[in-house]
Amino acid sequence: MSYGSWGADTGEDSGSTPVTLDAWCRQYLGWASPQTPDQLGQTVTLGLPLSSIQAVAKLRSPLLTSQEYFLVENRYPSGWDRGLVANLGSGWAGGLLTLHVDEAIAGNAYVAGSHQMVMAEHADNALYGSVGSGASLFYSGGHDSFTPLTTPSSTYYSGSSSLVGFTAASVPGTSMSFSFYADTSTISISVTPTTAVLLPGASLAITASGDEGWGVTWGLAGASGASKVDAGLTTTLTAPAGTPVADLVFTVEVASAVDASITASSTVTVKSMDLDASGGVDPQDLLSLAAQWGQGTSAPANLKGTGTVDNTDLDALLGQL
Repeated sequence: MSYGSWGADTGEDSGSTPVTLDAWCRQYLGWASPQTPDQLGQTVTLGLPLSSIQAVAKLRSPLLTSQEYFLVENRYPSGWDRGLVANLGSGWAGGLLTLHVDEAIAGNAYVAGSHQMVMAEHADNALYGSVGSGASLFYSGGHDSFTPLTTPSSTYYSGSSSLVGFTAASVPGTSMSFSFYADTSTISISVTPTTAVLLPGASLAITASGDEGWGVTWGLAGASGASKVDAGLTTTLTAPAGTPVADLVFTVEVASAVDASITASSTVTVKSMDLDASGGVDPQDLLSLAAQWGQGTSAPANLKGTGTVDNTDLDALLGQL
């Protein structure tokens, strides 16, 4: 705990009120299980350090590294944190303490030319010795944002962007909040295939890419009767098994899980089997199919949507008669 073990409130002897362990120590000891926000603009609320095992937020980019990240916690002059008064003064009002953690470093001893495993990001960007100040904390009315674009910035020690941070820190209090920030400029969602034709009752796997490790959410719109099963970056669409007397068009929608405004879609069609437009499927449609035998994907009788009109299409139509 270093200086923290010598914490004291106004008028107390040193060590009378040892300060609450920081977020990294509590995480290491199993006393904290950090929240991991993953949606741009998500509001994160943090109570006092010992109020809950989730009174900590871990900010990291899932694709870049699991060893370097930021821990954010709410420090307020109450309880054991009254012990900070001895060093920060009676005027400090609290705020968000942000720790820069690099687990690739073996310990917290200073090594020339390197950095320590756990260090505070000082909101005022000042250089301190072993003790910071009330201005080291983030809050509304002071410094309320910590992103790759602010000073100090949420860059990695390598100088590359962490792609994460926070904005809109609230005023100090026993409960504080912030808005999760994620740089989504590198995310470009796409799907494969973008269009497809299915036979009644058939299934199709649709795959998303370009999520940059944040994941995706799937949706389904259009005609009724189809179903889907989501599994991460893939969803499997199953067409309705009934006989279509008109084209059925489904739109499978996918969005970035961290930024729902970044989307892509796949259009899936189940072709009508009423090839003679009689209002129903009957043996006359077999004649229409025969007339289109060997034609390509644009032919109405090409029910499978690939190759040419052939026995596969005939079998599909016979199966509905």
